[in-house]
Amino acid sequence: MAIKSQAYDHPAYETPMFYTQGQLNGASAAGTKYVSFTNQIIKAITLWATTASTTNVGDVVSLVKISGTTTTTTAYGTFGSGVTGVLSLTPAVATNQVTTLQGDLFYVQKGADATSTYTGGAIEVVTQPLANFTV
Repeated sequence: MAIKSQAYDHPAYETPMFYTQGQLNGASAAGTKYVSFTNQIIKAITLWATTASTTNVGDVVSLVKISGTTTTTTAYGTFGSGVTGVLSLTPAVATNQVTTLQGDLFYVQKGADATSTYTGGAIEVVTQPLANFTV
């Protein structure tokens, strides 16, 4: 096997990939944990809320990244109080998107609202241009 990078506009860098997200119940629940197989950009988090938040401020959904000994938590958005259904979260500014290096661990974490429940969802990622692949 060999390590290879492609041209910056190669389809491998433009095609979104998805990591499935299991159920999130309870305050500050952590989702399924994933490890980046190469350098990636986390574009969006999509969840299905089956039980609404009961707090006035809603429920903050964050992405947690562990790179080496450093843990970073980035808020991707707030799911409003009393709302159920599809929740699609992207950072307000593209430069706030979380990027990962090969070997970084990442996962979704729900906010402090103990009532809200997310049945499932997905984490949308793209591979960073010029990142290495194993071929």
